[in-house]
Amino acid sequence: MPLSRRVTLTDSNGYTILDTYVRPTYHVTDYRSQYTGLNHTHLQTAPSFSQIQDTVSRSIQGNIIVGHRVWDFLSAMGLTHPAIDTRDMALYRPLRRRLKSRFIVDLSTLVRWFLGREIGGGYENSLEAAASSVELYRSFQVPV
Repeated sequence: MPLSRRVTLTDSNGYTILDTYVRPTYHVTDYRSQYTGLNHTHLQTAPSFSQIQDTVSRSIQGNIIVGHRVWDFLSAMGLTHPAIDTRDMALYRPLRRRLKSRFIVDLSTLVRWFLGREIGGGYENSLEAAASSVELYRSFQVPV
């Protein structure tokens, strides 16, 4: 699956904090539009990678981050985050125990099994994925 050129951050209620395309750092020869939904107009006026990297770094600093395959996102952004402050739905123990799985399960499958709805019609939507990851995490939180 191609790496998305869109960055989305939501708060703990699923409200959008940041949702933007990122201008590529190299010349794109094939946007694979049928899979990504992107074309050159989406990216030509987008903020630069370094701008978004700085924004994301400041936004996640000191916060718990929730997502699916978070390590892929952090790696692509050239960022690190303390493991203790990371809730990765691909590795989240309560989900893995319920599934009795030692393998990574796609977010769309987790959402279908645990939330009873479909996501990702057509191509990956980072806003939908971010909000669904938070909702999935919250559904497994133990009330205090």
